[in-house]
Amino acid sequence: MKHHAISCFAQIGALAITRDGGTLYGANSGCNSIAIVDLATAKVTATIPVGRDPYGATLAPDEARLIGASKLDNTLAIVDLATRAVVKTIPGFNEPRQAIVFSKDGGTIYVLSKDLSIALVDVQKLELTRTLTPAP
Repeated sequence: MKHHAISCFAQIGALAITRDGGTLYGANSGCNSIAIVDLATAKVTATIPVGRDPYGATLAPDEARLIGASKLDNTLAIVDLATRAVVKTIPGFNEPRQAIVFSKDGGTIYVLSKDLSIALVDVQKLELTRTLTPAP
């Protein structure tokens, strides 16, 4: 197995890899961006500016979008991967973390926050709909 060093990373918070293993997306906290890496060449092919201190990166089940969590902005960035652009920024989180998952039916995104609350995002509306807080 050949090992490659990937440059351009600074304080990686989370990684997401396509099902075919060809592309890696890294929440590049030190550069306030999502880095796109071609794993065959180990080269960064593009960066997508997102909020301050991106800490999470999760691919949608259809791999058409990437969900990035920005700790310092308390937001989620919805990135269209075809255009490589943020199409929506959703506010209202409490330092969202790396734990971002889709429900089995793909209709809800669950986001863990600093205070261990779990925010629910409606995928169709792309808005925060509810926050579950831990019992004291």
